[in-house]
Amino acid sequence: SPQITVEESLIFSAWLRLPDDIDSKTKTEFVNEVLETIELNDVKDSLVGIAGLSGLSTEQRKRLTIAVELVANPSIIFMDEPTTGLDARAAAIVMRAVKNVVVTGRTVVCTIHQPSI
Repeated sequence: SPQITVEESLIFSAWLRLPDDIDSKTKTEFVNEVLETIELNDVKDSLVGIAGLSGLSTEQRKRLTIAVELVANPSIIFMDEPTTGLDARAAAIVMRAVKNVVVTGRTVVCTIHQPSI
């Protein structure tokens, strides 16, 4: 939603998708870990906004989309061209975030058109 912040987006997803037996403190800590892993801490209080008009950049939106899935705590993540529509710098930032996900022990299956990154 364009009216909520990055952090609120992740909290909403976590509360909907994580099991009820996980307490609020643990869910909040997990959201904070995902914010750090995907490198969204700097914009966590920013409104998501409307694509192309306000709020997050395209690259930040791509990372937010990945983060929304990560808060469900999947063991494997499939990504179809996560760098499409990005310039080389933005694509590198997104792929660095993807690499950070792999470092956490998750499996990532990803198709990409920019193999030099």
